[in-house]
Amino acid sequence: MIVEFIEGRDFMTAWVLTPAAHRIAVLSLNGREMTVSRSRILNSREFPDPGDKRARLELLRASDATRRNLASEVKLDELWEVLDGEGPLLSYELLADLYFGDNSGADELSAVTRAVFNDGLKFKFSPEGAVRHSREEVERLIAARDEAAAAERSLELMAQWPGGAVNDPLAFLDQTCAASR
Repeated sequence: MIVEFIEGRDFMTAWVLTPAAHRIAVLSLNGREMTVSRSRILNSREFPDPGDKRARLELLRASDATRRNLASEVKLDELWEVLDGEGPLLSYELLADLYFGDNSGADELSAVTRAVFNDGLKFKFSPEGAVRHSREEVERLIAARDEAAAAERSLELMAQWPGGAVNDPLAFLDQTCAASR
């Protein structure tokens, strides 16, 4: 069985070695054996056991690549528009079925979950489901991102200032004035 969970800021795909009531032993995509709390598992998919470690890792790599590719294709804007006026918490199963059709499986479920996790603009990630942001919240988040980007640009200019001002003060002043407009 393949399971998926979040480790830090990354989605981890792993092969279940030993299931247990509260913690399960898994083989992670990087070949490391570890234990994971059942409560951290986001989704699972049954597969026949290929037997050895190498074959399991190949299956994990293929599954992870499929999920990454599907996630990059998910257009959350479309889902966000369709779900206008729906409840605040939406299951990932519902989102996968709406986006991929009623026959969506673990890969499609994972793709939608990953897309929501990576976006943070139209939906907020929660292990229980996606929280759809209102139009006002999206506008506020866009403004905050724009402010952060402007602050980043300002810091970059400030970091260049000492060297640029000393080497060619007039050219640096022209560049700084042009960038601030």
